[in-house]
Amino acid sequence: PTPLRRPGVDLYYKNTALDFAVPKTVFYAHLTSPSCYATPRSMTLARAFERVLREDLNERSYDASVAGCNFSVNVHPSGIRIVISGWSEAAGPLLSKVVGRAKELADEMSSHGGDDTPMLRSFATQVEGLRIETENFKLDPPYELANYNSRLLLEENVWTVEQYLKEIPGLTIRDCGELAKSCLSGVAINALCMGSVDAKGAEAMVETVESVATATLEPEDFPRFRSLRLPSEAEAAEALNLSAGEAA
Repeated sequence: PTPLRRPGVDLYYKNTALDFAVPKTVFYAHLTSPSCYATPRSMTLARAFERVLREDLNERSYDASVAGCNFSVNVHPSGIRIVISGWSEAAGPLLSKVVGRAKELADEMSSHGGDDTPMLRSFATQVEGLRIETENFKLDPPYELANYNSRLLLEENVWTVEQYLKEIPGLTIRDCGELAKSCLSGVAINALCMGSVDAKGAEAMVETVESVATATLEPEDFPRFRSLRLPSEAEAAEALNLSAGEAA
């Protein structure tokens, strides 16, 4: 892929129109933000917003899938990931609708007055679903549990399931909206666009993301997830003053 870089944005694109004579495009964008995983509460609020946004976009997702297009918006510890795939003509407008609605929803939630509205009921439903999902984490596939436990052992500043569960009862719709707005401001955008698209079309899709997410995050402010390196047999033996056989 050919890199196109400017401050706050790393874009890679590859035109595969000559390789595959199908006018389709796939677009990946990762919005790196330190706000998502700053605290157990911020990560819980981000996951709640992801569920509310997914529910809000359900109607659009059905129409998009019928038209041969798909999209997803997922929250990760390092930020927000957006994926758009489908016919090249529809990929740009679909991306615009998805990110535009994410911005609108964040604004609407952050200014919510607390009245009993469909949005508040939807938020309460999604928070309850998040609570059930989190409580049932130990029923997930073994590889998910192994990954979680290895992160607890080997990574710094890892939040636990118990910390998330403690935060859920106190979540509010306004706090959720404010957190979403924070995750969309001061980000770094890493994007990949490939398919039946040229450099101009790829840049246009990134500009669509930039219209709702300000790309001003400096490299020194990137969230960092440092892992501990397990000692080798020789290092363990030296540290514990044992022979190599005893350390094993």
